Amino acid sequence: PYTCHGNALDTLISTPEDVRPFFDLTVDMINGNKADTFERKAETAQLLGPNIMCGYHNSVFSKDGEKAMPAIKSRMILKHVGMGWKLKHVTNSIANDTYPYSAPEPTDALLTHREIQERTKSWPTSL
Repeated sequence: PYTCHGNALDTLISTPEDVRPFFDLTVDMINGNKADTFERKAETAQLLGPNIMCGYHNSVFSKDGEKAMPAIKSRMILKHVGMGWKLKHVTNSIANDTYPYSAPEPTDALLTHREIQERTKSWPTSL
């Protein structure tokens, strides 16, 4: 399980079925008329402890080599488990207030992890 956050939305993703709408949306955008390419461009990453990493990237949809929409800023927090890294939290600079959504609404603002923690402080601590 991991948590997914936007500017107005917090979602717990526990099963493949939970993430399927996002996967389908991404495929539909690339296969449809909106875009023909999806690329994640890494910016920075750093270890926050012996088994926690935080990284930032931009997700870019383009069509015919031109941006199809503003880049979506993202932060991922990963935890080292066993032999690999597992996603724990992802925050995207999107304004959508429901999930699933038919298209992302990119914004310039990427909420801080502290803002997310404050907003979800009533969630179980095991997340």
